[in-house]
Amino acid sequence: MQWRRGAARDVIVSIGEFVPEKTASSNRAEPGAPKGNALAQSWGLQVSALSAEQQRELNLKGGVHVDVATDAAARAGLREGDVITAVANIEIRSLDDFEKVISRADHNRPISILFRRGEWAQYTLIRPVK
Repeated sequence: MQWRRGAARDVIVSIGEFVPEKTASSNRAEPGAPKGNALAQSWGLQVSALSAEQQRELNLKGGVHVDVATDAAARAGLREGDVITAVANIEIRSLDDFEKVISRADHNRPISILFRRGEWAQYTLIRPVK
């Protein structure tokens, strides 16, 4: 039951299981541990480079693959398999680009992230823990 404009109304709610979209996460770019500088890891991000095959498959010119998203990154809505294409409104074409932008970021302010999941792209803010 829910109150609307002073009157009680019945509301029907369906509960179901959330099924995540398929992404290119099954095709890891390169073997080895995920990479990312200390700041990225402090935000809960570990990323790796996209292979040329993944870029063709996703029709992207670049970006980095999210291997792990915990803490602040997870609260911002990022999850494993996402592809980060811009950080602080700067296009990310490689892992080096990502690390350069992250290292120049202000550690005390939120940072905007443009990421792609499946067929859609979305902006989010990663807020530092205070």
